[in-house]
Amino acid sequence: MEQASNDNELARLLGISHSFKTSKTLNLSAKLGIYTLLHEHPGGLSWKDIADRIALKKKDAFRGVSDFLDLLVSIRTLERHGNDPNTARYTKHPTAAAFLVQTSEDYCGGVMKLNNDRSYALLECLEDSLKTGEVPPDTSERIPNILTVFGAQGTQQAAERSCPSVSQHFSEAMMGASIGNFRKLAKVFPFSKYQSLGDFGGSNGRVSQCLRVFGAPAECTIVATTYDLPLVVKGAKPSYV
Repeated sequence: MEQASNDNELARLLGISHSFKTSKTLNLSAKLGIYTLLHEHPGGLSWKDIADRIALKKKDAFRGVSDFLDLLVSIRTLERHGNDPNTARYTKHPTAAAFLVQTSEDYCGGVMKLNNDRSYALLECLEDSLKTGEVPPDTSERIPNILTVFGAQGTQQAAERSCPSVSQHFSEAMMGASIGNFRKLAKVFPFSKYQSLGDFGGSNGRVSQCLRVFGAPAECTIVATTYDLPLVVKGAKPSYV
């Protein structure tokens, strides 16, 4: 019995140790837009077709792209049809599609993009930070600074120049991280008792959208208004609901 327990603990620890590989692969696949691409091609695409469309290395002797896609098959975000690596076609996995296709109401890929570009990269600094008490000086050159969304770094002019892409990234990430909570809130909170809702810091208005779709009964006339900082609004507009 003790040996079985030790084996389970060993498997658990090794699973945690290896999990960064799967995490990085999933986050990167969301950033590359693979699921949205395959949604637009329901018949599937070969690895070379996918490589062509998202600017990955396409070379017969290079297995990186096909191995990358097969790893996504193993974690059930893609499906593979066919055994020949050169002719096999990949499609999105039906259960994952709702969360990984950018046009879906349940899309959570934004937070995966943020994890890929920012959170994952910051963890690479963990050892140095624990030893020095500081983030390495070159970190800002390699990792997008979310604080520019709020104009907290440099001049206001510099923040405005860098903000649209950064704040759009931020807005998509916050939506992906919070969509489940927003849906739950819309379903359980008695919004029908109220006439108005102000969502301060609401970015792209997802709370209001969830309220409309999942929460308020037909007779509810609540007026929902979303507010946020001007720099955040710039980035939120492309995904505003």
